[in-house]
This record gives sequence, C-alpha cells and structure tokens, in this order.
Amino acid sequence: MLGAITAIGLLYLLNLKWPSDTIYSLTEAWLWIILPGYLLYCFPGIFALLHPFKRAMNLLFARIGEGSYTIYLLHYPLVQLLATHLKLAIWLQILLLAMACFLAIRLESWVNHYPFGWFKRRYV
Repeated sequence: MLGAITAIGLLYLLNLKWPSDTIYSLTEAWLWIILPGYLLYCFPGIFALLHPFKRAMNLLFARIGEGSYTIYLLHYPLVQLLATHLKLAIWLQILLLAMACFLAIRLESWVNHYPFGWFKRRYV
C-alpha cells in the first residue's frame, strides 16, 4: 500500500519537474486504475459492498454486449445522418442515437435469439 502511494507521489513530482504527457498519463493510471485495484485485492471484503452495484452494471452491460455488433454497425451511419442532414441540437442527436441503438438491439434479439431459442427448445 505504501509502495503504491509512494509511486503515485514520485510520478507526480516527476511531472512537476519535467512536464510530460507520458508521466501525467502514468500518474493518472496509478491514481485511478492501479491503486483502487490494489485496494480491492488487499481488502476483499469491499467486494461484498460492491455486489449490488456489480449486479446492476452486469444487467445493463450484458444487454449492450449482446447487441454490440449491431451498435458497431449502425452507430456511425446514424451519427453522420443526424449531423449532416437533420441539423439538430447535440443533446437531441445523442438521445436519438441512444434510442435507435436500443431499438436496434431489441430488433436484433427478436430476429436472432428468440426464433433460434424456440427451435432449440422444440427439437432438442
């Protein structure tokens, strides 16, 4: 623990002495990624406190993960369509993009997953 905090402090001091984007990125990585991971490793009881949050994130991102290829294929053409042809406010573009991606995921799961699940249940 003391070593991780010392490493963050040394990186911060190096960044003050020689300003560098690389040293700054390393400092940020240690501060926001490595130190919390180290704390979770040293104190496994924290995992029990994070379980409801982890379940909520899994429910959200599992659905997004199932439709990730759909989002990957459709998001850029939709961004271009909204930005060039419709000329809407950015918050409205983001809202429409999120709704379109959600609908695409629902359509993809309806077309791909449900019929094949029905086929598998009936004949296997």
